[in-house]
Order: sequence, then C-alpha cells, then structure tokens
Amino acid sequence: MLSGQIIMRLGSWMPVQKFIPVSVFLIPLLLLLNACTILSDHESRELPIPIPAEWDDGDSETEITSAWLETFDDAALEELVKTTISNNYNQQIALSRVNAARSQLAISRSNLWPQISAGLNASRRQSTFDIGRGVQQNLNNSFGLTLASISWEADLWGRLSDQNKASLLDYQATTNDYRNARLSLAANVARQWFNAVEAKLQVQLASETLQNFEASLEIIEEGYLVGLNQALDVHLARTNVANAASTLNAQKVRQDAVMRSLQLLAGVYPMPSMALPNNLPTVTEDVPAGMPADLLLRRPDVNASLLRLQASASRVDIAKKNRLPGINLTGSTGTSSDELKNLLDLDFLIWSLAGNITAPVFQGGRLKASQALAEYGNDEAFMNYANTVLNALVEVEGTLYSEPLLLQQEQALAKAVVESEAAEELAEGQYSSGLVDIITLLDTQRRLFSSRSALLSVRNQRLQNRIDLHLALAGEYVSELHAGQLTE
Repeated sequence: MLSGQIIMRLGSWMPVQKFIPVSVFLIPLLLLLNACTILSDHESRELPIPIPAEWDDGDSETEITSAWLETFDDAALEELVKTTISNNYNQQIALSRVNAARSQLAISRSNLWPQISAGLNASRRQSTFDIGRGVQQNLNNSFGLTLASISWEADLWGRLSDQNKASLLDYQATTNDYRNARLSLAANVARQWFNAVEAKLQVQLASETLQNFEASLEIIEEGYLVGLNQALDVHLARTNVANAASTLNAQKVRQDAVMRSLQLLAGVYPMPSMALPNNLPTVTEDVPAGMPADLLLRRPDVNASLLRLQASASRVDIAKKNRLPGINLTGSTGTSSDELKNLLDLDFLIWSLAGNITAPVFQGGRLKASQALAEYGNDEAFMNYANTVLNALVEVEGTLYSEPLLLQQEQALAKAVVESEAAEELAEGQYSSGLVDIITLLDTQRRLFSSRSALLSVRNQRLQNRIDLHLALAGEYVSELHAGQLTE
C-alpha cells in the first residue's frame, strides 16, 4: 500500500525541501494518469435489444394484470389464480429473494454515507511502586465519552456508486424474477385448469361410449340367441366393450393426475373439492396482426436478464477501480476525564481528524484476476441475455405460427365428428337390416369416439397455445410503449 511510510523513505533519497512539492503534485498526477488508463479500457457490445437509458427502482408489490385471463371468461379460473399466487410456496420463496435483494441494496447505499458511532468507556487501574520505605499503591480511574466517531471513504472514482448501481440492478432483476414467476404460475394454473376440464370431458365421453358399446353388445347378444347374429359378432362386440372400459380407466387415471397437479400448484393438498366447468371455453378473440416487437421489452425474464447484464458491467468497473487509490477520512470528538461527572464538561473536550490515501502496489495478481473474473461474468451475462431474447422470439413466433393451424385442425375435426355421427347412425340401421357386417358397425363406433376425443384435445391445445402466447408476450397484445401504459 502506498502510504506515509513509503513517502518518508522516498524523502530520504533527496533533499526534503525539494521532495515535498514534488511528492504532493507528482504522485497524485501519476495515480490519476494510471486511473485514466484503467478506466478507458471498456469494451462495448451490440445487444439484441437496446438497453433503456435508465431504470427506476422496482416495486415487488406491483400486481400482475389478469386481463388476459378474462379472455377465457372463467371467473372460477381467475379466482383460483389469485388463491394460488397467495398460497404457492415457490412464489413465497421468490418474494423472500426480492426482500433479501432489497436489504442488500440498503447495505450498498449505506457505504456512500459517513459511518458515525458513539461510545462510552470506563476503566480502573491499580499501580504499585516500591519507594524504598515500602510499597505504595495508586488507583486511577479513566472515563471517556465519544460523541461522534466518523469514518468516510471519498467516492473518488465512483467505485462506491458502481457498487450501489450493481446492487440496485440486482434488486430490480430479482423483482422481475418475481414478476416472471407470478406470470408463469398464473399461466401454469390456467394450463392445468383446462387440462382438468378436458380430462373431465374425456372421462364423460369414455363413459358414454362404454354405455353405447354395452347397449350394442346387449342387442347383438339377443340377436345371437335367436339366431340372427353370429358368434363372431358377439366376440367382436365384447372386445369393443372391453377396450372402451380400458380407455375409461385410463382417462380416470389421467384426470386424477391432472387434478393432483392442479392442487399442488394451488398450494392446497388435498383439496376437498373443485368444481370444474362442463365445457372448454371457445377461443373467439383473434390475434391482431402486426404486433410490435417492443412487446418483448415487457417480458420480466428479458428485463431480468438485461438488468443482470448491466449489473455485471458495473462489477467490471468496480474490479477496475479496486486497482486505483482511495481516500479515507476519519475523525472523532468526545471528552476524557478521571471523573465520571466531568464527561459532559466541554473543558475536557478532545478531538482528532485524519486522512489517508492508499493505493495497491503488489497483491500477487489478485486484483488482476478479480477483474478477469468480473469480465468473464459479464461475458456470461451477455450470452444469457442474448439467449433469453432468442428464446423469447422463438416462443412468440412459434405460438403465432401454431394459432391458425390449430384453428384449421379444430374445424376439420368438428366436421369429422359430424360425419362420424351420420356414419354411425347409418351403420346401426344397415346392420339391423343385415346390409353391413359387424366390423363396419364397430369401426364406425370407434371412429366416432376417436373424432370426439381428438376434438376435445385440439380445443384444449388451442387454449394452451393461447396461454403460451400471452405468456410469451407477458400479458395482452397491446404494446405498452405504444399505448402509453405500463402493464405487468
């Protein structure tokens, strides 16, 4: 460390009269030139999305909007989302991280201010002297009152400001993590909710199909007893019934798994009862064309990644500035007396004031390695940000591409259901008249069940894709920057 001791040694190499003006002006000048060299070494990068000019303090208590949930017109779902956000343990963990980051920010901000403390001390000492004629003992009391002990580091190069900035960015990034967790949780609840509704409808469909197959089997068995049907017809009909019973049990297992997942998300397990709608909602709202790309700037995960990139850049600056000299001021004032009653008497006032400038000279490469470590961290943050933006673009474009295709698939399956219902009705009549065999009848029955089941699945897929689109856009389709309103 460059301190007063080193300066004194330098002074022994030249006349004191010449050394003082040179040491006062030359050494700070050399340190300043070294600082300019270190601080000028900054690498700029082109980012996938430009960094905003500045960021305000985040607010972890800001509510996420539920407007996108309203498009599904399901009040029970909206209420479940609110309950889940309050009960989910992962949400509570994310909120604890926000509070911890806020406390760390407060610690960093405190370093910019003088540190002031006060204290009181007292001591009693016995001294023994041999005066030739015997031993004499003296008792001494000492009392001290420190009214103000102050220490302050001058933020000469902005290092402390950079630390405060990095902590602020970390806090804002953690706040965005929390917002993203809430948005993701709401989307997951909506996904599982519609999965549960579909599972319920699939169980109902499988149950109705089993009842229809059993009714057909009963008619075929009665015809066999009177010689109208063959034994093969009976066996094939029984096979149909057995397969339908197996399908029903499989759908019940799936329904149970989906319901348990939904209860786990809600943070209430086991949940006594959960009333599900009798139908899946129909997606009627079209996705507007020409949505602006700046909607990605609304995504909490993109913002969090961007903020961490800025924080890592600040830490690179901190690592560089750790190699520069620092100025520290310390001072104290108080009273000191042998009598306790004199501590408040200003006649016993004592004070001290000191300042020092220190600079690293040799630390075995630690500071250089610390700077390299910070730069590697900045490289990683940059790649994470670029990757987050790329994933966001892929998610948006993927959901937009799937939207019209799923609609066409639903329309095709709806038509298939209508045709399958007509085919089954004709097959049943023709089989009763002996115009078609049992295989044709059973095949039309299976085709009708498959078409209905597939239609339920694709309707749910459209809902899932719409949820994914809202999640990819972090809310509604309206651009915050163009509309002039910020939404969560």
